[in-house]
Amino acid sequence: MASYEVGSQVRLSVSFYNLSDALADPTAVTVQYRNPQTLVNTSVAVPGSGGVKDSTGVYHYDLDLPNAGIWIYKWVGTGAVVAAKEDHFT
Repeated sequence: MASYEVGSQVRLSVSFYNLSDALADPTAVTVQYRNPQTLVNTSVAVPGSGGVKDSTGVYHYDLDLPNAGIWIYKWVGTGAVVAAKEDHFT
């Protein structure tokens, strides 16, 4: 499990692929994360709200870490490419 210091900024990245294993854009992309201190779940549409589309099928979101704990995040693509990827770090 990856580990970061409180006060750091962590880049959450994802790549989406179609059924032919080519990079492809979902119709809608969100990244969801849970703050372990407040137990608040946040969902961010990407691109926008700090999320960035780097290229076809490739996205990132920079997350500030105000407190310690196990952070869980999940990327979700819907529409043209339906996929989800969940991960965590401390």
